[in-house]
Amino acid sequence: MTDNTSYVNKVIAMNIRHIMAARALSNKDVVDLTGISPATVSKILNHQLKVTSDKLMDFCRGLQVPVTTLLEGLDYVDAVPEKQKQVKLPTFSVGILSINDRRICMVDKESGGQIGSSEVTGNLSLADSYPDFLRKLKESISLSLGDTTQGPDSFKNINLSIVTQCYEFEKTRQKFQESLSRVFRKVRILSDWQLTYKAAFDKQSGISLVVDKGVSLSYMMDGQLQKLGGWGFPIYDMGGEYWLGMMALRHTIQAEEGFAQKSLLSSSVLVEYSGRLEFLVEKNLKNIKDFEKYIKFSDLLLHSYHANDKMAAAIVKEGYAEISKMIAKVDTLFGKEVKISISGSLADLYRPFIDGNRLLRKITDTDKTGLLVCLNYWVR
Repeated sequence: MTDNTSYVNKVIAMNIRHIMAARALSNKDVVDLTGISPATVSKILNHQLKVTSDKLMDFCRGLQVPVTTLLEGLDYVDAVPEKQKQVKLPTFSVGILSINDRRICMVDKESGGQIGSSEVTGNLSLADSYPDFLRKLKESISLSLGDTTQGPDSFKNINLSIVTQCYEFEKTRQKFQESLSRVFRKVRILSDWQLTYKAAFDKQSGISLVVDKGVSLSYMMDGQLQKLGGWGFPIYDMGGEYWLGMMALRHTIQAEEGFAQKSLLSSSVLVEYSGRLEFLVEKNLKNIKDFEKYIKFSDLLLHSYHANDKMAAAIVKEGYAEISKMIAKVDTLFGKEVKISISGSLADLYRPFIDGNRLLRKITDTDKTGLLVCLNYWVR
């Protein structure tokens, strides 16, 4: 096939796949609707076979769409000789949100309308190797498009906005963004706290709290977005999942050594280690740099909290006391109390502690992923 024919076939295949994704049609469904053989349908969808005019009309009749729908995105320049004519592929706007060990992806056509979405396990982190980071991006986009057969040039027509973990790795972020710009049409890498603030307030004054593994607070001052916290260290991001887990461990050790009263929380933690304090200490000393271990203890603390355990309640209250210091600092900077948006895995835990008159509605992951897609339209 000539390059021109290859591009035409690719556009037709992508448009067919978009219709299939929208209608939840399988390859077999397309075979049944069009009367085209399974092998031919598969090869056309994978751009391995030229789409003849007869086959094009079979697809139109079977899928009940006009020819223009299957040819959408083709742009021929008639003033150019036939051999130099080029096909312009449709441009896509993609947003990928990495949060809580998930990647949520949405894809829109820039001409309008959502094409597809996907959600898979595994986050995006600047602590990843670049090949692994790129592989995860391509996987999410391919699943959203319903096409896992893209070649090396198939992402050139994508404007991409990403929320990634470890955004503070500034040198790595710049390096990744430069490398990704050679794969995609345009790339923007953001952090969750930046996106969450924009989703809640855009350019208005307010406080955006993100409370999950760590705790970050962001606010707009003199047109610049500022941040407190959000470093991910248990000893600093007090109130976050890491910190809650660390406090649960500390309380358990103190209770077992007689410096604090035993509780449902301490019993729940110790049962994970056959009731032996020395096993708890040995296990956690071996993994002292692994902050993820604290998530398990945070879950035990939250379970105890909802079971009305007094010690768990005291730790949660202490966590919010630290968060309230951050809120008070920003209120002082503004000279007034401003509205607050709270999101993240611990949002429902801390929401009751905040004055309801100050609270905005909860910003969902769907809100944020949709905003990522829109950012590709707004910022050029």
